[in-house]
Amino acid sequence: MKICTKCKVKLPLLNFHRQRVSKDGHTTACKECTKKRHTGNYIVVNSKVCSKCKIKLPIYNFNKTKHNKDGHNSHCRSCVSKYHSDTKEERQKKQKEYRDSHREERKLYSIINKDSHNNYRRKKYNEDHLYRLTVKIRSSILSSRVKNNFYKSTKNILDCLWEEFK
Repeated sequence: MKICTKCKVKLPLLNFHRQRVSKDGHTTACKECTKKRHTGNYIVVNSKVCSKCKIKLPIYNFNKTKHNKDGHNSHCRSCVSKYHSDTKEERQKKQKEYRDSHREERKLYSIINKDSHNNYRRKKYNEDHLYRLTVKIRSSILSSRVKNNFYKSTKNILDCLWEEFK
């Protein structure tokens, strides 16, 4: 028997959640009080106003997130998509600049860690059958491309053309 710190009722230990760090191994508040406390944290909505385009849209037009109380982003999917398409060239340019400015560091890293990467791949190849199959298919496709007989060999390997496989 234990007294709940929220409702002040004496209840059996089965009515308390388990908690390893506490002395008796259970939470201080009963399950019912904990449930009441957590149900008020989220708001259920059917529609929402996009903070970017200021249009009221159904909730399914917003991506999910854990950071907002209603569980959805503040920008609608179309605004997010537009933002990503508008900034794509700029992001690619920054990534290229970073790769170019850190070229020597990346080469040095790959040289230093070559053995550990090879060991990881070798272990994964031996243990993961799906990975092994993927590697074999990729190497077969690559060898068929090198032989300039790409479409015919790929069709035999995959039982479909490359365009269909994509």
